[in-house]
Formats: sequence, C-alpha cells, structure tokens
Amino acid sequence: MVAVVCCWGSNIVNSACVDFYLLRKKKPVVVAAAPVIDPYEEAMSQLDKLQQQAPGQKEYYSRLVDIFRVYIYKRKRHAFIAKDNR
Repeated sequence: MVAVVCCWGSNIVNSACVDFYLLRKKKPVVVAAAPVIDPYEEAMSQLDKLQQQAPGQKEYYSRLVDIFRVYIYKRKRHAFIAKDNR
C-alpha cells in the first residue's frame, strides 16, 4: 500500500515539473538589428575598393557585374520593403 502511494506521489511531482517546464513563459530573445546601408552607398564603396585593387581585365569585369547584380537586387528588395511599410 505504501509503495503504491509513493509511486502516485512521484508521478504527480513529475507531471507537475513537466507542466511547469512546458507551460512557463519563455523570455523573448533580443536580436540586435544590423545597420541598414543604402544599396547605392554600398555599391559605390565596393566600386572604390575595386578600383584601388586594379585586378586583371577579366576579374575586373566579373567583379563589376557582381557589384551591379547585388546593387539591383538590394535596390528592388529595399523598394519592396518600403512599399509594404506604407
């Protein structure tokens, strides 16, 4: 009889601990927002770095196209986000 009561008591304690763990209020995670850089300023900065490095002709134009591609992508994304925030 004592063993049965002891098992029930431990089950109640275990279920209370599980309930507390699952139902407790979780603390919100704070994530620092990255500074927003204007796509134009970022592209101009990348172009300045590219001109200072003065790579070969093929590498120069490959990087130039990459910079332009990223600029267009970020500009469209920035315009889309600004449009949604109105």
